[in-house]
Amino acid sequence: MRVERIAMHTRDTDEVTDVIRKMYVGHRPRFAARQAPPELALTSATAGPLRADRLRNSFRFEADGDPFDYICAQQLLRGEMTLRAGRDEVRLGPGDGYLQPLGTRTHAALAEFDVALVCLPVARVAEAAATRTELDACDLRFESTTPISAAMARYWTYVLAFVHRTLMDRDTPELPPLVADQLVDTAATALLTVFPNTTMTTHHGRPPTPVRPAALRRAVTFIEDHAGEPITVTAVATAAGITPRALQQGFARHHATTPMAYLRQIRLERAHRDLQSADPTTGATVAAIAARWGFAKAGNFATVYRRTYGRPPSHTLRT
Repeated sequence: MRVERIAMHTRDTDEVTDVIRKMYVGHRPRFAARQAPPELALTSATAGPLRADRLRNSFRFEADGDPFDYICAQQLLRGEMTLRAGRDEVRLGPGDGYLQPLGTRTHAALAEFDVALVCLPVARVAEAAATRTELDACDLRFESTTPISAAMARYWTYVLAFVHRTLMDRDTPELPPLVADQLVDTAATALLTVFPNTTMTTHHGRPPTPVRPAALRRAVTFIEDHAGEPITVTAVATAAGITPRALQQGFARHHATTPMAYLRQIRLERAHRDLQSADPTTGATVAAIAARWGFAKAGNFATVYRRTYGRPPSHTLRT
């Protein structure tokens, strides 16, 4: 999947205004008087439904925004922000995370800031929510704009940095499809883990749904047949004719794992097979084979591989 990147730097007030309006539809900035001409640096990278932005400025401005129709979460790295949505007002300092509320007009006051953002379609986050509960997409709601705890705020810092490093790396003009899909899933799952939402309270305590062995066999067959493609828990559950929650419960009971963990194991086995058959003299590398099977970081792949097969993947490739 090709990564589309934008980089710009400007001191032109009209251009700054135009950039903000285009990148964050419905936002109308107003610059404070008696200040030097605004200076804005923007980097943005998009892979499929996932977008990562980094904005740095040297000016003060306020902006009114129309309701977002996509998920946008951020972390303030430098400067200060005051964000108001309805009657709720949040003041952010360096290191603070924030989730842009959906369906609500906002007002923001910002000063000399550096901020990192991740944006995803609501439907993609709702799909990730289906792997946690049987929540219908229309019932997914985020109930707060700030992380549920200091620990989750630190986790959001880690995930946001990982997404930005991966998408902003100019030495990587494109991502293997499985890597891109897992990056999207990582961001969506983090949003559901970090920011309070209805998946945290829905269907808790519901008794397990019985899953017939035939349905699990269909799920396993689908995973094995499509391991080289970007697939989701929802897709596996649909192929098996059961709900995502029933699929999760069935795998936990009969396979002592999750559907996605089973998929990762299958992909590891396929990578192992490719390493055995590859010829390093033709340019085959551990990193390329790992990426083909959805392992974005060769170092992490090597750790998992050694734990499973008792030797580094480089040894398998050379023998």
